[in-house]
This record gives sequence, C-alpha cells and structure tokens, in this order.
Amino acid sequence: MSRRLRAPVIVGNPKTRSLEHYKRNPGRLPLGVRVRIWSAEHGAYWRPGGMGHTIHREAAGTWVSQDALAELRHCDPDKRIWFVFVTPGDLGDEARHERHYHEDMGPVLWWKFPICEAPWCGMPGDSDWPGYHTHFTALPPMPHKPKRGSAAA
Repeated sequence: MSRRLRAPVIVGNPKTRSLEHYKRNPGRLPLGVRVRIWSAEHGAYWRPGGMGHTIHREAAGTWVSQDALAELRHCDPDKRIWFVFVTPGDLGDEARHERHYHEDMGPVLWWKFPICEAPWCGMPGDSDWPGYHTHFTALPPMPHKPKRGSAAA
C-alpha cells in the first residue's frame, strides 16, 4: 500500500502552501521572503540550484518566493510541490549535546552556548580540541564549483 507524502508540517507555520495554491492565487504569495521547495513526489526538499533532492532541511536550497514561483510555474500538479517558508531560526539543524556525538560522525562544528565565537571544526579526539564546547551540528553541504566567469571564480 503506498502512502501519499505531504509537505513537511511545521508547527505554528501557517505559510506552508502548495504551488497550485499560488498558481491560482499569485497575489497571495508573500514577496521577498525565502522558501524551501518540497517535492511530495520525492518526499524531499530541492537542493540548491535544483540539483537533486535531500531529506535534510539544512542541505535544502532556499529561493526568494517570486523566483521559486517563476521557476516552478511549468510543473504539473502531479509533482505535488509545496513552498515551505523559512522562518527565523529555521536555517539549520538544532545543535545536539556532546553526549550524542560518536567518532563515526567524523568532523562536525562544535559550539559553546551562548554563542559568542565562531564554531570549532573537528573531533574531540583531535590534538587541538579546545575541550570547552558542549554542542555540535553537522558540517554544511559542500558548495558547488562556481561557473566560469562568475565573480567568485
């Protein structure tokens, strides 16, 4: 029996809406806000630049709302595309306590709360481990190589 996947539910966020909703009501699309694109067909978010899919929110791409709508207008309703609006504090994973770390996770970003300095990157067994960080998050996804002729090249 197949289960139909819906957009991820974000508690307290009434702005999780389908692409079809905004195609029918373009004036209701909040302008200039960032969204993630959820594909219920794949059960995953779009990656940056539309380069594949990911189930990890922190690895998902974000688009300005009107750019996302313009890019997705051609999509068939069978794709079941949803816009998930980015809210403050919604840009990445929640930090996990050091007791949940295992060396098989490899290098991660280590934090001390309240945050008043940049994170330390590495593993607790490293020779330069500062020893005072209490929480960690995964490393961000590797960026794509810049296109030739771009300002970043």
